Amino acid sequence: MSNAFYVTPKYAGEEMRWDLLPEHLVEVSLAEETESLPKRASRESWMHYELYRLEPSFAAVIHTHQKDLLSFACAGEPLKLPNEVEGFPAEVIPLTEPAPAGTRRLALAVRKAVSEHFAGGSRAGVLIPGHGAVVVAESLRGAVGLLAAIASAAYVEIACRQAGLAE
Repeated sequence: MSNAFYVTPKYAGEEMRWDLLPEHLVEVSLAEETESLPKRASRESWMHYELYRLEPSFAAVIHTHQKDLLSFACAGEPLKLPNEVEGFPAEVIPLTEPAPAGTRRLALAVRKAVSEHFAGGSRAGVLIPGHGAVVVAESLRGAVGLLAAIASAAYVEIACRQAGLAE
């Protein structure tokens, strides 16, 4: 496990429109258990903190509000994957327990879901009810690839339902 990770600052979307430079990122220590994170860190930094501490092989955590995944999260519905996603053992992207955004409780709910559904795997994805999704992987490329695959699966499922083709 690395001794630290980097996360976006608070209000990166609202105030900076995601136009970030390396110096905008906030370093968060993993060296020891903590009860507080840097004030400038994104409000969802606890989620990243808990996942990096859970599994040393995770090198990337992506939290997203991608619209197709958000549709399933807001509906409170797990996402069934239509086919095998390379390097990903699950057939369903599960839901975490609901918890308020930006809280340690939400971070622990995400950690629990990842731990229960993906023990020993190198990639994981979960939906957060009413909130979004999180993917973790052994590399940034792996996390982006997994996110793209499950977002595509969500899009296809929604399109099939709209066309009356869903099972």
